[in-house]
Amino acid sequence: MNNQTNNSRPLIPVNPKGLEEIAAALLAQSTPSPVSPDVALGEFPESVRRNPRDYILVPEKNIVMARRQSYDGLNWKDAIKTAHADKLRLPRIDEMMKYFLNAREASNGKKQLLYADGSPVSRDQAVADWNYVSSRDRSPFANKPFWTWLDAKFENLQSLGPFHSNHTVIQGVVKPLLRSTLDVYAGGNKGWAELSPLSKEGLPKNNSSATDYVQGQNLYFWRPVSEKVAGFVAGSVKTGLSCDEAPSDVDSRLGVLACAAPKK
Repeated sequence: MNNQTNNSRPLIPVNPKGLEEIAAALLAQSTPSPVSPDVALGEFPESVRRNPRDYILVPEKNIVMARRQSYDGLNWKDAIKTAHADKLRLPRIDEMMKYFLNAREASNGKKQLLYADGSPVSRDQAVADWNYVSSRDRSPFANKPFWTWLDAKFENLQSLGPFHSNHTVIQGVVKPLLRSTLDVYAGGNKGWAELSPLSKEGLPKNNSSATDYVQGQNLYFWRPVSEKVAGFVAGSVKTGLSCDEAPSDVDSRLGVLACAAPKK
């Protein structure tokens, strides 16, 4: 007995020619799958647990990163100490750049970001967060630049000299837990650099032929200088990675995009 009516259709065409093309088109339209957090929220500091949607997971680095800067108006060492009191810290260069690139991909719909509690970040919010760390237009942010200290201090540089990172506070003194030798990075003292590839420390490897800032394509790179520290800024002129900041500098606009790792 044939129960098929005019309102029913076979799910698979009689002629399967073209099914592969149809499947490929459907896959291309699918949204990115969320990346599951590697750690539970309870493993992060109280400041993160209290406001988990103020932090974004960076699973590649096993950290969470604050969505907005804080601890403004402090020099580099005092910023480390103040963040440390809340069990937070300055991001390393590679951590900052991974968050930066993740935000770019999420704003383009190519990546799904998650809050610290594992819930997904909406596309609109991803765009807003990306603009916060990269856009020249600062009007949505009270015309304030995004300007953060980073966890890197350079020492006695010749060409590829040593640098210190993973700073912590031991008996009231700021001390590095890691000393490394820099990988190859873009040449010259300063200038436009490409966002890819990056060295293991997060420094751009290639100069760019650009003559102006193009959001999501390049940044202005100040190369490492002996006895200086690193910072990252997005202002009304350009976005830049600066490795020639004086650690004693103080500015009311200069703060920290704090990050945190889970308890070990």
